[in-house]
Amino acid sequence: MVYFYIFNYSRVDDEKINLYIDNLFKELKIGNIELDYTNIFCNQKTKKRFEPFINSYDDQPLCDNDRFLVRLNNYFGEVSGQKFGDELKFIFLGEKVSMRHQWGDAQGTWLTVIGCMHEKNIWHEVAHLLGAEDHYGDGMNRCKNPDRCIMTYGKTEGVLCEEALAEIRNYISTLKG
Repeated sequence: MVYFYIFNYSRVDDEKINLYIDNLFKELKIGNIELDYTNIFCNQKTKKRFEPFINSYDDQPLCDNDRFLVRLNNYFGEVSGQKFGDELKFIFLGEKVSMRHQWGDAQGTWLTVIGCMHEKNIWHEVAHLLGAEDHYGDGMNRCKNPDRCIMTYGKTEGVLCEEALAEIRNYISTLKG
């Protein structure tokens, strides 16, 4: 079971974000990947704990902000009784969140920050949490279908290529339970 803790600071409502993630898992199922997951949308009180970092104008990307990362680790360690386990994932969405890259950033397989709310971009960033790598730059040689693969740069249409599906299968095989 994978738990996605979702902090939605974007203009897109929670229901639509939930639909986008559900659609990704439908696509994974077509690719013969099944994984139990739960989307947990954080309430206003929880989101307020992180607003100083979201609305910060210091231009330090969230994924690089040590104070933010420590607060996130401590808070969810308290609440869930576990630290950053493989099954615990964090998604921060917001058009004004500070990021390294224009559309989104991922920190390993436990944190993604998403600035572009297009469905396939959300798929791309969430796929990182499931073990998929970027298929551009140094990763371009891994991609079997760069014209259709959403793990290539700037794709707003397409699907996960066979290599991305293989990366996800490989990662999922390492999860406990």
